[in-house]
Amino acid sequence: MAVLMRAGNYIRTLVTWAAFVILFGARGRATPVAGVLHRAESENFVYIHQRALAPQLPLLVKHCEDAHALLTAALRWKPREKTVVMFFDSEDTHNGWATVYPGPRMMIYAADSPPGSTIYEPGRHLRRTVFHEYAHVLQMDAQYGFDAVLSSIFGRAGLLSADPISIAILFMSVPPGAVAPDWYQEGISIWAETELVGPGRGRSTMVDMVMRMAAAEGRLLPANRWSLYSPEWPYGNSAYLYGMKAVEHVHDNYPKEGRSSVGDVVDCLAHSFWFNFNKRSRPATGKTWSDLSREAIDAENARQAARIKTLSALPFTSVNRLTPAAFIALSPRFDASGRHIYLSGGPEEARSCIYRFDTARRKLKRLRGAKTTHASYTDLAMTPGRDRLYYTRLDVQGRECVRSEVYTLRAGSGRPRRVARKGRYRAPAVSGDALVAVTHRAGKASLVAVPLRRAGNPEYERTLVAAKQGEALAHPVYTKDGASVVYVWADEERSQLRRVDMSGEGNRALVDWPGKILSPAIHPSGDRVVFVSDKNGVYNLYEVRLDAGAEPRALTHVLGGVFSPDFSPDGSRIAVAAYDSRGYYLAILEYEKLGPDRALPAVADDWKSLAPSADVGKVEDRTPPALMPSDDYNSLLEIGFDGWSPWVVASGDGVGAGVVGMFSDPTDFQQLYV
Repeated sequence: MAVLMRAGNYIRTLVTWAAFVILFGARGRATPVAGVLHRAESENFVYIHQRALAPQLPLLVKHCEDAHALLTAALRWKPREKTVVMFFDSEDTHNGWATVYPGPRMMIYAADSPPGSTIYEPGRHLRRTVFHEYAHVLQMDAQYGFDAVLSSIFGRAGLLSADPISIAILFMSVPPGAVAPDWYQEGISIWAETELVGPGRGRSTMVDMVMRMAAAEGRLLPANRWSLYSPEWPYGNSAYLYGMKAVEHVHDNYPKEGRSSVGDVVDCLAHSFWFNFNKRSRPATGKTWSDLSREAIDAENARQAARIKTLSALPFTSVNRLTPAAFIALSPRFDASGRHIYLSGGPEEARSCIYRFDTARRKLKRLRGAKTTHASYTDLAMTPGRDRLYYTRLDVQGRECVRSEVYTLRAGSGRPRRVARKGRYRAPAVSGDALVAVTHRAGKASLVAVPLRRAGNPEYERTLVAAKQGEALAHPVYTKDGASVVYVWADEERSQLRRVDMSGEGNRALVDWPGKILSPAIHPSGDRVVFVSDKNGVYNLYEVRLDAGAEPRALTHVLGGVFSPDFSPDGSRIAVAAYDSRGYYLAILEYEKLGPDRALPAVADDWKSLAPSADVGKVEDRTPPALMPSDDYNSLLEIGFDGWSPWVVASGDGVGAGVVGMFSDPTDFQQLYV
């Protein structure tokens, strides 16, 4: 009787599940994000994407198949099943993730990264992220021997029951790369994005700044502190940047037959059991990871010492820290009096807020209710009269939907209020009753103007500049008369400081340089603009007149970096977010005293590019991969079997045993346990 009752329960479960499929299996329903999703396939991947991103799908397919061609050769592994790629426009900042549980899967967010972040590299951000995440998939998926046999029998559904047998099966079948240290996993992926796509974080001037100042101030971290959960600057970036340096050290110093040894260390780990990670690099390099990490830090100290010596040929600009060492300060903006400076930031391990700094008393005050998501994703702007502040923050707007929203508050008093919820505006600038901002929708950037009272309503927007795929727009600022906007345009090869009339006409370049340009600020006189550039390998301030064709001049020569300049109302001072080994801090520079008397010394990219496979340099010229027809995606109809495990439990009432299995759809939005 008990057996019949249990069978009846299973039948009712299956009937209920089938009813849900029938009732909710209509077009576009039951998806992990709002809106209709489509599903398509190529030779080695399955793509699940929002309908608005369909025009970009051929490009994504090419990036994925190119990554497969290059990385499977470089890292010595091919997945046994197609990798699922989710491509969503659900967040207003660029990101991605990868997993091999229950199967090879990647998430790619279409929006570009914010200027000033360590991953801001205009032009090929989508390709870099595909290579980065697919490198994660390959090095986590690779396994041989007994653990691979167990994985093929039981699947990779994770821990299905907290009993000894289920725990033992998970413990014995896990791929060794999936439980390797975070810094190793991120280092392999950053190597892939740098060596096979570029520039990547291995060639990033922003990353070089972080490492340079840590070396200059004796604060390079040892390997036991390379963590995604580090409580000190650079926080979670420690695993990425230091892991990159360890893997880069292997790449630079242990090549074999003209190719990188990175694939060798991945292969050695895949052929082992997941205990004793430290020794798994010996077959490829002859040394443990402890030895290699120490060598990497010594090499970075020597490398940065040489770069610092080059930069020291010219006296450095004096930059004094005004905010505490444990406080991160970004985007400073003067008020009308010139006494107070508003900024985004906060103490270590705290959520960012808007603060006001009193320059006379050297005091910080947190503004009540003016919380932001993260200082790096927050843009601040003052009205021309500097009586009102506008700022952005990332807010959750729905299922898997994180959007940039605009808020405002009156300088000196008042609580914030939301200006625009659905505009997806970045870097707002306000003049009179008009707002200009950068939007990033469906993977493409635009510079738009909209009446303040209609902000957030696309019907009232005027597009001043529409960027092409792979082009970035950033940091618009009104000229003094409000008749035009100065902004940053960038692609893979160069950045431009440009000026466009509010009519959308007269779009012309003021500065055209290789590298990056950031954060223009108009002088109160209205005839010149100060901006940030890494032209000499370091982020310094430069100045150029608004007359097209003028030659910019350097205003600073710093060892760290200076960002987000803002003039005081009288034009005599510039507030900046400067950088040292403890992070970003507030500083004030005397404008009339700035300007080195000769050209700045320069430091250049010194990544040692090798040839990890015979296909490098050829893969991008291949015929575009075939794409199977796209169809609507429904997560209920896509549910499949992931894995199973026997279980046994014992208690005072006796011994119980059985089998548990897991079913899910490729997005992991639907899960069913039986």
